[in-house]
Amino acid sequence: MTSPIFLLASERSGTNLLRRRLSERQQTWFGPAPLHVLKHLYALEPLYGDLNQDAAFRALISDILGMAYKHFAPWDVTLDTDQVINGYPHYFDGPRSVIGVMHTLNSLYAAAKGYRSYLCKDNNLFDYIYPLSCALPEARFIYLYRDPRDQITSQIRRPLKTSSVRRLADAWVSEQLQCLRAITDPAIARKTLCLSYEDLITDESATIGALCAWLGVETVPIGDSPFSAESTEIMEWKNLSGATMTGNFGGYKTALSANQIRLVEQSSWAVMRKLGYPPDNPTRPRAGQVGIGMDYLNGLASDGWRRLFRRRRMTAGQLARQRHVRSMKARLRCESP
Repeated sequence: MTSPIFLLASERSGTNLLRRRLSERQQTWFGPAPLHVLKHLYALEPLYGDLNQDAAFRALISDILGMAYKHFAPWDVTLDTDQVINGYPHYFDGPRSVIGVMHTLNSLYAAAKGYRSYLCKDNNLFDYIYPLSCALPEARFIYLYRDPRDQITSQIRRPLKTSSVRRLADAWVSEQLQCLRAITDPAIARKTLCLSYEDLITDESATIGALCAWLGVETVPIGDSPFSAESTEIMEWKNLSGATMTGNFGGYKTALSANQIRLVEQSSWAVMRKLGYPPDNPTRPRAGQVGIGMDYLNGLASDGWRRLFRRRRMTAGQLARQRHVRSMKARLRCESP
């Protein structure tokens, strides 16, 4: 059985682009629309009770299936609880768990698409590198990173994201450090490929070819897209169906102010240089507490206005997913949704 691939990356680093392009150029791994299962349910697993009891296990599976179909890009293959239960011993050699259900469900979906395994790009997978490596010892990882100044530029353009560049920069640093720390472990490093977003978009064909060579599979010509039924209605996905934007880097120079660039570089200075991104400032900028505080306050003010109009900016699929996630978490915590 072919082991899965997990993408380790901050949001807006090209994971959906890589998920699609890699799925289109080889026939072994398929990248489903992300469910973010571990982000939402890994820590809450004990609240389901004893998963050896079928009622508890079925409740967990039902919640995860809901994340696949109450979605802004619903899965286009229908799977049910019994299929997951019956497939579980075949796909996962371990006790019943959130990771096991996530793995089985993705495997069943990939098989229905004609692939042998899956490529998972769920958010925050850097938080679960060791649990995944322990539960799925042969799993592989791709660490995909992007210039933080461009990544933050993309983040603040999202209607539902904070506009504080310093908060975003601090998050980027923390996330890269988790990935970099993990790949200093030889057991993780031997099954991890490091890749920059800039290399991916500058020469997509060569980069995907090198990635396929690392995976030990042949590239195939691009035919009919396996994503023809996948919705790209949300703002963040609108460019996925078109050609790759090969020059989509360096835009921060006009999108961010000089002060915002200083705030980003002050926070991310060492990690930027570690990843090969030369700072614009000749020395690490000094960012006083007043400047940082003003950025936080401006972010809070604009975020408040965004929240007032949040529901108007969300698609029906996003709203359905939000309701489902809130409802299942409230039920587990015995709260009002």
